[in-house]
Amino acid sequence: MDMFEVIGSFGPWQRRVFILFFIINIVGMWQNLAITFFAPNMDFRCVEPSYEEEPGANETAFDNRCEVPANGSNASVPCTKWEYDTSFYSQTIVSEWDLVCGREWFISLNKSVYMLGFLISVFFFGQLSDS
Repeated sequence: MDMFEVIGSFGPWQRRVFILFFIINIVGMWQNLAITFFAPNMDFRCVEPSYEEEPGANETAFDNRCEVPANGSNASVPCTKWEYDTSFYSQTIVSEWDLVCGREWFISLNKSVYMLGFLISVFFFGQLSDS
């Protein structure tokens, strides 16, 4: 006996169910991918007030450095303000909240908390749907 004789062929009902689940999962997929577009890796450079007035200070490349040389010494001082490369993304949460140089772990925390919530909700709503 052929399996398709028992369960039937792929008909209009299966097509509707497939399309419905496809649409639902497309919408859900964007929630999982959102952080990729909200918090991309952006090039940046340190902008210190003392360097903003120097000629040619704005001509430096985006070097992704978190420290700048201190005036007149070999020591470095941490940056407090950054300028971001906006050639591809005009504004992201990375540039809005300065999630660089010691604060980039917030992005990983966001991803981890989202996935933990997803994991918990799978078990919770799975049990809820079975009751």
